[in-house]
Amino acid sequence: MLRQGILRPSNLPKLKLCAWFRPEEEPSKAAVRGSSVDAIYRQMLIGLTDFPSGTAADIQAADWAVGQTDQIAGKNKVLARKEECAVTIPGFPKPGEVDALCRKLFCSFDLKTGQWYDYRLQMAAYAWGLMTMYFAETWTTWLLFCDLRRVYHYTFTYAEAARVVLEVVHAYEAAPPPTFNSYCAWCDNAGECPVLINRADEALALTEKPKFDFPALLANAQRLGSFLTACRAVEPYQQQATDRAKEYLLQKVDVPGWSLITRSPGKYVELAAVLPIVNKLGAERILQEYGHLSLAKYEKLCAEAGLTPDAAAIKTGAGATYLRSAPELK
Repeated sequence: MLRQGILRPSNLPKLKLCAWFRPEEEPSKAAVRGSSVDAIYRQMLIGLTDFPSGTAADIQAADWAVGQTDQIAGKNKVLARKEECAVTIPGFPKPGEVDALCRKLFCSFDLKTGQWYDYRLQMAAYAWGLMTMYFAETWTTWLLFCDLRRVYHYTFTYAEAARVVLEVVHAYEAAPPPTFNSYCAWCDNAGECPVLINRADEALALTEKPKFDFPALLANAQRLGSFLTACRAVEPYQQQATDRAKEYLLQKVDVPGWSLITRSPGKYVELAAVLPIVNKLGAERILQEYGHLSLAKYEKLCAEAGLTPDAAAIKTGAGATYLRSAPELK
């Protein structure tokens, strides 16, 4: 039985695409890391200096975000304790939470790890709630992308923030039929969603009607082989099917068209062992062996060194054209 996810700011971009999006209960590694860096960022803002559970990279990322926050807020007080950053949003069942806020400047801060993403709907919800709480006419939400070392912001009026959020809320409350979209693979309803079931049914040309029985497929090694061949059309099911096929093959049960391949782990040398060679041969010689540096890493290093990236140094590699497997289904 399908169940809608909780109405909360972080779900709004997904709920705009499908009112039935419900996040998986187990947080991803990226989400866990994001929470870790958020915690360090808050601790730094309230004056703590010891972070035993944080990695060096996470501490550096949080420290950069604190520097950006201080630059934006100036001498104005920044609140960062969780109880100070709770945001009551009209019509939402539970409060949201920003990472920090400055009431005098009518602005809030959210630290983001990973790549850039459009957080406008989430920020609109926070802005609407904060304007309601502090009787403000406008609010600015600052996004601190600590891995990219970039800062973005959205500024909302009260009417604008309320409008864009309520559009999604009203659609969520109306609960129209599910819609296939790019977040289906991360939805906890995927196993029972009629849209995905129909896609699987069409891709596999199944004979049993009217419902595609996914648990029964997992229990049959013969049908599982055909399913994996067509899995590119039904990605939300793919990981579960792959895991089950590995179990069959490890038990010496044949899965037609599939086999296990075990690769020996690659060997590498840690940085500490390379440093003496750098001292002998120089950094330029060693860097030649390491090859090209990605644009993201180059920009990150420039930011840490306080340098402006050299546009002339940025090169574009050759593109590639390739075919995807598209087996004939019978």
